[in-house]
Amino acid sequence: MEDRIETLVAPALLPVTLEEAKAHLRVDHPDDDALIMGLIGAATAACERHTRRSLIARTLRLWRDYWPLGPVELPRPPILSIVQVAVLTVLPRVPPPLPNIPFDFSSVAVSFDSTGPTTDKTGTPPAVPLDPVEGFTILPTAQASPIGAPVGYYLTSNRLASYLPWPQPVRPYGGIAIDYRAGYGEVASAVPEPLRHGLLMLIAHWYETREGVVIGGTAQMSNPVPFGVASLWNPYRLMRI
Repeated sequence: MEDRIETLVAPALLPVTLEEAKAHLRVDHPDDDALIMGLIGAATAACERHTRRSLIARTLRLWRDYWPLGPVELPRPPILSIVQVAVLTVLPRVPPPLPNIPFDFSSVAVSFDSTGPTTDKTGTPPAVPLDPVEGFTILPTAQASPIGAPVGYYLTSNRLASYLPWPQPVRPYGGIAIDYRAGYGEVASAVPEPLRHGLLMLIAHWYETREGVVIGGTAQMSNPVPFGVASLWNPYRLMRI
């Protein structure tokens, strides 16, 4: 199976505000506010797909089936920090949920008991009951390892590396879960200006051209990303090898 990724904590805001978009569009009435907000969200998604990057900070979970030979390339950079790394080291008595069903390791350091977790790290009942899952071990970071003990993992650029061999999961699918924070920052101003200006250009393009394809005109809605927008975004685009 291929790597899978899910969003645990979504971005708190969009990289372009409604006021910025309306100023760029020269719109001074509230009639189209809902439409413009929808265009901001759609343009943000288009930018993140095109560049394969995260704009505003969010928490992601990467599921892996096995460790690579070298460092782990974390998708949707830039990477701000590692939240935790957990590996299935003991076969559970109750089969765990499929990897695309989120569950939280934070309420216990090593495993869950047979009745499932009763509280999370804040001491309050979890919002969604979790299936009883056991056997996942949270790995220590290099900073958290005691003196004289084998050190753990560390973040280098957008890659996760370890000084020692990674512990191998005991099942061939979804046995590795890496939680991390990704994005340029918590505020819109942290996003590079060419990306933000490309968002405004795409929003204006979609606002003026409501159809998917225009025959005989100058609109290029059949193009996924207009040329002017792509020229601003392409320097930040991560290419697949």
